[in-house]
Amino acid sequence: MITGIIMELTIGPMLVKAQNQALWLFAQVMGAALFIGCMFAADAITIPFWILGFFKFGYPEITTSLVGPLLEPDSYFNSTVVRVASFFSGVAYIVHHTGGTIAHSVVTF
Repeated sequence: MITGIIMELTIGPMLVKAQNQALWLFAQVMGAALFIGCMFAADAITIPFWILGFFKFGYPEITTSLVGPLLEPDSYFNSTVVRVASFFSGVAYIVHHTGGTIAHSVVTF
C-alpha cells in the first residue's frame, strides 16, 4: 500500500501533467493485464507487478479522491456532500487495494 501511494505521489503528477490519453489507456489496459498475469502466476516475484497493475502505474486515483476535496472545493460544485462522498471513495480505494494485496499475498505464500 505504501509503495502504491508513493507511486501516486511521485509518478502521478508527471503522468497527469502530460495529459496524454494514450498513457492513461495504456495504464488501464496493461494494469489489468499485469493484474491477471499475477493472479495466474501466484509467485512471490509477482508482488511488485501486482502493485504496478493495481495502482495503474501510479495514476493518482486514491490521492485525488482523498486530497482533492480538501484542496480544490470548487471542482466539487462547492457541495459538502459531494466532497465527503469523494473522500469516502478514496478511503474505499485504500480498503479495496489493501484487501486485494493481502489476498494476493496469502495465495502467493
